[in-house]
Amino acid sequence: GFGSGSQKFYIFHQGGGWCGPGLQDCLKRSKTSLGSSISYPPTINYDREFFGTHQTKNPLTYNWNHVHLHYCDGGSFAGNNETATWVVDDDDDDDDDDDD
Repeated sequence: GFGSGSQKFYIFHQGGGWCGPGLQDCLKRSKTSLGSSISYPPTINYDREFFGTHQTKNPLTYNWNHVHLHYCDGGSFAGNNETATWVVDDDDDDDDDDDD
């Protein structure tokens, strides 16, 4: 990024869905761009849409840092937690707050 956008990030996490329902489906998928990065080029020019670096075409994020996370593992991410969940690790011996 540059100028006022140098500390801002647009992170695009590509969708794809998980593999399945069986192992053969996952094996078949592993030979495509949704299962392997082997066919990806070393660099890609994404200078368009939300990744565009021209202020007239992309007035919101033209000068931000742009990150594209390719999807190629067959995993799934889901959730709808509307409240914070706090977990205290009682076994954490490396607590820096100790005055010992």
